[in-house]
Amino acid sequence: MPREVKLYPLTSPQQMLFLSQKYSYKKSIVDICTMLHFEAEIDQNLMLQAINLAMLRNKSASIRLRKEGKAIKQYFSDKDSEPIIVMDYTGKEEKELEADIDLWSRTPFPNNSMDTQLYSVRLIKKPDGFYAVYYCVSHLAFDAYALMATASDMLDIYVALRDQLPIAPSKADPIKCFQDEWDYHKTEKYQKEIAFWRDEVFAEEPQYTSVNGLSSSHHIKNKKYGVTLKLWQISARHENHRIPAALVNRVNDLAKSLRVSPQCLYLLALRSYLSKENGSVEDVTIFNTVARRATLLQKKAGGTRVQGIPFRMKFSNSITIEEACEEMYSLQIKYYSHSNIGATEILNEISKKHNVPDCRGYHTMSVTYQPYFVAGKSGIPFHLTTYSTGANTMPVYLTIMALDQSGDLNCNYDYIIKFVRDGVPKAIHEHLLKSLEAMCDNPKIKLDDLNRL
Repeated sequence: MPREVKLYPLTSPQQMLFLSQKYSYKKSIVDICTMLHFEAEIDQNLMLQAINLAMLRNKSASIRLRKEGKAIKQYFSDKDSEPIIVMDYTGKEEKELEADIDLWSRTPFPNNSMDTQLYSVRLIKKPDGFYAVYYCVSHLAFDAYALMATASDMLDIYVALRDQLPIAPSKADPIKCFQDEWDYHKTEKYQKEIAFWRDEVFAEEPQYTSVNGLSSSHHIKNKKYGVTLKLWQISARHENHRIPAALVNRVNDLAKSLRVSPQCLYLLALRSYLSKENGSVEDVTIFNTVARRATLLQKKAGGTRVQGIPFRMKFSNSITIEEACEEMYSLQIKYYSHSNIGATEILNEISKKHNVPDCRGYHTMSVTYQPYFVAGKSGIPFHLTTYSTGANTMPVYLTIMALDQSGDLNCNYDYIIKFVRDGVPKAIHEHLLKSLEAMCDNPKIKLDDLNRL
C-alpha cells in the first residue's frame, strides 16, 4: 500500500498537461529534455554533489502524482531521490551519444508517472572530453523557467563547493504559489476572466488558419473551425533554425522605438505567414505561452506556472506595422492580465459557445518566446541543446529562445510529422526572417506587403 501523504489538487497548468498526457499514447508528450554543455573543465565529484543538492533543496522536484478515486492529486515526497547517472562516452562517437539521448528523451516516466520521481538527470563525459548535464523532467513538476533556475542553482552551488564558499540559501517553497492558484478559482475575478475570454475576445467566432495553408484537408467546408489534433497522430520531430544576432538587434531596436515588446514583432511576422497561406485572412489566432512569474515568490518557487492563452489578432491587413504594433501592445496588456485561467477552461468555453467538436478549433501553432540566455553567476561557460520527446499536442509548437551567448535566437519547430506537410517549418522560418527584415527596413510597411513576401 502507498504511504499516507498529504494530497493536493493539481493547479490549472498541471491539469492541462495531465490531460495531454492522459489522452496521448506516447506518455513522453509532456516532458522537457535539454542538456547543458560545459565549455570548461569540471570536477566530476563536485558537480555530482551540486546536482544532488540543487534537486534536494528544490521542493518542486519532489512532486509526485497519485490517483485518488477518479481524481489525480499531487504530493511532496520525502523519499530519497534516485542517484544521478554518470556516463562516460570517451572513445565513442558523437552519434552514439545523440542516439542514446534521443532514446532517453522519448522514454516516459514509469507507472504512467504515478508515485514516481518526475525527473531524470545524467552527468555525461562527452566524446570531446567535456562534461554535460542532461535533464529530462515532467512538465507537471517543472516548466522551462523552473528547470533553468534549478540548473543555475546547480552551477552556483558547484562554484561555492569548488571555492569553499558559503552556499546561498535555498529557494522558496512553492506551496504558497499553489495555494494562490487553488484559491483563485473561488474568486469573483475568476468568473470575470471566464467572461472576458468567452464574451469579449471570442464573442464572435474566430477563423481557423492551418499551417499547411488554405488547400489543407484540415479545413472543414462551411465551418470556421478546423482540425487541430488527431489523437492517433501525435508523433513529432523538431527542426532548429536561427535568427542571426544582427537581425535580433534590429528587431529589439525597432521594438524599443515603437515602445512595444519585441515579441509583438515576432507574433506579427508569424501572423503574416498564417494569413498569407490562408487566403490573406485577417483573423488569426496563435496560442501563446505566459510565464506568470511577476513576483519574487513566483520566480523562486519553481514548479510549473506557464499558462497557454489564445492570442487572437483580428485587424485589417491594410494597416502599417506601426499601427499593428499599437494594436498588439493593447492586446498583450488585455490578454496577459487575464492569463491566470487555464487553457483547457478557455478552450472549453469557446467550444461550448461556438459548438466546436473535440479535436477541432481555430489555431495550429503555439509560440513561446524566451529570448534571454541566463548564464548565472558562476562564470562557467556553457551552451544548451533541446531534444524532441517524439510527441506533440500542437501541429507546430515554436519556441524562440537563446541557447548560448552568441546573440542569436534559436527557433525550435516541434511539429507533428503526419499532420504538418514536409517543408512547412522551413517555410515558416523563411517568412519569419523576411518579414522581420522588411519591418526593420520600413516600419510603415503594411501587413498586406508582408503577406506578399
